[in-house]
Amino acid sequence: MRGILKILKYLLAVAAIFIAHVLILNILPFPFNHINVVLIVFLWLIIYSGSARVLWLALPLAFLLELFVSFPFGLTSSALIITLMIMYWILRNIFTNRSLFIVFFAGFLGIAIFRFSFLMILLLINLFNPGFTLSWPEVLTNIFYEVILTAVLFFLIYLLTALFFRRLNPKYISYQRLYGPKRII
Repeated sequence: MRGILKILKYLLAVAAIFIAHVLILNILPFPFNHINVVLIVFLWLIIYSGSARVLWLALPLAFLLELFVSFPFGLTSSALIITLMIMYWILRNIFTNRSLFIVFFAGFLGIAIFRFSFLMILLLINLFNPGFTLSWPEVLTNIFYEVILTAVLFFLIYLLTALFFRRLNPKYISYQRLYGPKRII
C-alpha cells in the first residue's frame, strides 16, 4: 500500500509541475511567459532535499515536456537533465552555503546553463541542415527574459519558503561541537 501511495504521489508531483509550466507558458503575457517553472521547482528541490532522487523525478517530466515542444525530440530533455546534473554537483560541492546571494546565483547559473546547452545541442543537430536559420536578436531577447525572470522568481520563492521551513532558515541552526567549545555556526 505504501508503494502505491508513493508512486501516486510521484505521478501527481510530475503532473502538477507539468501543468504549472504549461499554464505559465500559455496564460501569462510576453515577458512573463518565459518563466521556466520546471527549473525553478527542481533547483528548489535540490537545495531543499540535497538528494539525487530529485534527478529521477525529472526523467518522466522531461519526456512529457518533449511531447509538447516543436524542437527535435530529445533536445529539451537532454538539456534539462544535463543542467540538473551539473547544478546538483555544483550545489553539493561548490555552493554549499545557502545564502541569499548563492541561491540567486544558482538560479541564474542554472537557467543560463540550460539555455546554453539547449542552444549548443540545437546548433549541433542543425549543423547538417543547410536551410536552418536562427533569428539571433529574437533568441537572445527571449533568453535574456527567461534568465532574469526565472532567477528572480526562484530567489523570491526561496526567500518565502526559508521563512516557513526550518531546514532553510539559518536562525534554527543548532550548536555544534567543533574541536572544542560550543559555538554558533
